[in-house]
Amino acid sequence: MNNDDSDIRNYGGTSEIEFLAVAGEYFFERPKLMKRKHPDLYKMLASCFIK
Repeated sequence: MNNDDSDIRNYGGTSEIEFLAVAGEYFFERPKLMKRKHPDLYKMLASCFIK
């Protein structure tokens, strides 16, 4: 992510809090793409955000 080789915004690499914010934004804005490209992260966020 910090090397510009990820589709997750670079700002997410500035701290753990910002990573969660950026990943959460990605989860809600492009869920299908996240599920395909980052399945483990998608599963973790789905368990947090979806009941």
